Amino acid sequence: IDRYPHCWRTNKPLIFRATEQWFISVEHEGLRRRCLDAIESTNWVPHWGKNRIGGMMQTRPDWCISRQRSWGVPITAFVCDACGGQVVSEKVAYHVADLCEEHGSDVWFEREVAELVPDGVVCPSCNAGPDRFAKVEDILDVWFDSGVSWAAVLRDREGLDGVADLYLEGSDQHRGWFHTSLIASVANNGGAPYRSVLTHGFVVDEKGHKYSKSSPTFEPLQRMIDQHGAEILRAWVASVDYRNDTVLTAGLLKQVGDAYRKIRNTIRFLLGNLDGFDPNVGAVDPAALSPIDRWALSKLSAYAAKTTEAWEQYEFHTVFHATQDFCNLEMSAVYLDVLKDRLYCDAESDASRVGSQAVMYEILRRLLVITWPVLTFTSEEAWELMPRRDGDAEFVALTEFEPTPDEWAHTDAEFEAALALRSRVQGEIEARRPRKKGEREPGQIGSSQEALVTLTCSAKASAALVGKEERLAELFIVSRVDVVEGSADHESGVDVAVAASASPRCPRCWNYRDDVGSRVELPQLCGRCADVVIALDAS
Repeated sequence: IDRYPHCWRTNKPLIFRATEQWFISVEHEGLRRRCLDAIESTNWVPHWGKNRIGGMMQTRPDWCISRQRSWGVPITAFVCDACGGQVVSEKVAYHVADLCEEHGSDVWFEREVAELVPDGVVCPSCNAGPDRFAKVEDILDVWFDSGVSWAAVLRDREGLDGVADLYLEGSDQHRGWFHTSLIASVANNGGAPYRSVLTHGFVVDEKGHKYSKSSPTFEPLQRMIDQHGAEILRAWVASVDYRNDTVLTAGLLKQVGDAYRKIRNTIRFLLGNLDGFDPNVGAVDPAALSPIDRWALSKLSAYAAKTTEAWEQYEFHTVFHATQDFCNLEMSAVYLDVLKDRLYCDAESDASRVGSQAVMYEILRRLLVITWPVLTFTSEEAWELMPRRDGDAEFVALTEFEPTPDEWAHTDAEFEAALALRSRVQGEIEARRPRKKGEREPGQIGSSQEALVTLTCSAKASAALVGKEERLAELFIVSRVDVVEGSADHESGVDVAVAASASPRCPRCWNYRDDVGSRVELPQLCGRCADVVIALDAS
């Protein structure tokens, strides 16, 4: 009983009735073979889609295209009651199509046969006239309707060649829309109606059950949007591997929301620190930048290359997670964190600060273009607020992606070694922080800017560090770095020692410096901050 077919609407058992039907022969003029050839020449995403639809095409029977229902797209054919022959012709089909275009498809059911048969059409078997014809009351299979949608959308239109760049639907459509569209197009046009086909899995609940309106865990889409925002829901779709069935829960949406806010905070930081920057001054010159700016450009180049390839391969989850890593691990945790002192405390016209702004502008510009299809509202809002080049499009959606110059991809092995050293320094500082808030013991360190770092290096290692103490202090976000030559136990040839600085703290930059109070005009500030403030007062 469980295996007997039932109506999916009423859940009542079906009654089988044998009647004459209309078919498309898949062997006629080698249609099956030609369809298999078209499958081979199509790009299937994921790749296993080719084997799935190919296997179906190899074994499928002839296509029954007729249905016995009360209304639909008519099969434009007649039966001759004089001889029982069938009257099927292109002339009849076009004549009825013209009538349907003018009056709607009901004309087939409303008008008499004489009005539906064009002049000169007779029975091909006995030459009987239309007065002996009876209309075929069957309608076309609805899958035939969708299977020829390419003809309505893509054919005979200016600039279109009748072939879609992409068909996108669930994996069940290998048997449905993709399948019927292929047969109809190959039979009529000699090729597939699509260049690429992308299929996805389905949304399920946390127990793996189908997520549908009849599911007890179903939550209306609008309610999700009201609660989390359309941006979060779209980000969730982009974050999952759509090739498989995907679990949707409130907890997962919250996780994606947290990830989104971190990306958004990176965009906000970049946007906020581009105030006063003119992007029309010229192209970024890596040779004139500091090592950390060049490192940021190399990471931007790698991120842009990875996401561009992912977009082209429809790997949307790769784009989202690469963006998350780029913003969190490389920008926020390293580059932008190090840049804060430069951006907040150096003079606005300082060359290193302006150079960093130029790099941040390139990062923001490409970040918005890359993420726009997913973070649509966020990207457009930021694009509207950011400084733009002359001639830029009003909307980021209309902005073409700009490949990064080859020279940006350069990696600096010496700087990468300094970054590895930075991680060790941060570990040493963290080990010397107070265990409990407000309970600080002598020698413990609060903020990293209070730290005095001593690097004891072998002769070989010190050659790469001597003379770069200021850059290292900036990279480590500490007050001072001293490099001394000596015996080092660490395999890198560099030992790290951290102590609390005995120097006074500058209230403007929060760094502990020996030169605090060196300027009579502003004795509370360090030398750099005093110079900046004096210059501001003078202007």
